[in-house]
Amino acid sequence: RQASEGLATRIAMDNLARTAGYSDPIRLTWAMEAAEAKQIMEKAEKLVFGAVEIYLSIDDKGKSSIICHKDGKKLSAIPAKLRKEKSVVELKAFNKTLRNQYTRTRKSLEDAMVNGDAFTKAEILNLLQHPVVEPMLKNLLVKTEHQLGFVTMEGLKDVENKLSDLEEVVWIAHCSDIYESGHWAAYQRYCFEHKMVQPFKQ
Repeated sequence: RQASEGLATRIAMDNLARTAGYSDPIRLTWAMEAAEAKQIMEKAEKLVFGAVEIYLSIDDKGKSSIICHKDGKKLSAIPAKLRKEKSVVELKAFNKTLRNQYTRTRKSLEDAMVNGDAFTKAEILNLLQHPVVEPMLKNLLVKTEHQLGFVTMEGLKDVENKLSDLEEVVWIAHCSDIYESGHWAAYQRYCFEHKMVQPFKQ
């Protein structure tokens, strides 16, 4: 029964993705999650209860967490008397959603690298506006037909920090792509010098 329901769900997602104009369900999922993340960040306002401040934060790896301060000092947890406040419960739900997005997206990006899935320039630029995906994507090497580098909103940045226009088709570079480019050592050194932490190994 689980297998048949899973198959039915995959078929439904394929049909929904095509109807919505996406090449596959993964693209549809990312687009919907990007919209959801944007709404969350717009709604997730800083909460103030007297001397206590509670807010949602996304770190440089793309992981979200709830930060709590009292009189300017960081607390290890939300005070017990505030945990059942409606706005706090909502903020915790937002945090859970974003953390789940991080886990799913990290795996999807790694699968895209392994499977050699291609992205359009528009898709990459859209992902760079996602608060959870952007910190992961910016630390991954990507390749185009003629170039290798890191993606930014301004274009593709190479190992010498030179920017060039991003081509229309982009792949997340596999370790074999980096090796074949002849720039393995240079990019390895670049990542080390700039203290770049990748979401998964390339």
